[in-house]
Amino acid sequence: MAVRSTMKVLIADVRRKIGDSTGPNQVFSDEDIQAVLDGVRRNVNYQRLTGVPKIAPGGTVTYVEFESDWGTTWEDGGDIVDASYNPIPLAATTDYFAGRWVLANPRTTDDVMMVGWQYDTAQACGDLLEEWLAKVKDQYSFTSGNRSFDRGEQIRGFEAAIKHYRARQWLAVGTFTRSDEVVSP
Repeated sequence: MAVRSTMKVLIADVRRKIGDSTGPNQVFSDEDIQAVLDGVRRNVNYQRLTGVPKIAPGGTVTYVEFESDWGTTWEDGGDIVDASYNPIPLAATTDYFAGRWVLANPRTTDDVMMVGWQYDTAQACGDLLEEWLAKVKDQYSFTSGNRSFDRGEQIRGFEAAIKHYRARQWLAVGTFTRSDEVVSP
């Protein structure tokens, strides 16, 4: 699967967070990271964005910048639409990753919605670090001359990083119904 050009910023962010620099010693390809990110993607349809008001002398309010209440880590691309679902042109300074959209033309209303994709990069980091840990778990500690090489330190480092990112991933909530529950009258 080819890497989508709209994923470059997200892939670079995840690669930086897990410490997997590009080059001959990289552990994961960009395709690998994109596949993991696609597994933690949230499809967002018509989420209302929060307008940042600009007040001109005389009290005229216009909106040029919009932010997502859902935070950061958006894939480049997606659509910004008005209340009638008409596309709104964006300025070049739009920062999808930061969840900040800048319109090409000011508006007098803040009725702007987003259609796009947001990613749980913390979960992706945790997943990738677990895969990386699985690759190094069979390496062993040894001593050569006066030097000692302990893989236990590396494993503990991976485990600490995994715990760090698992604590920051999006919360998943579900409803369960017990089939063996007896309701008393």
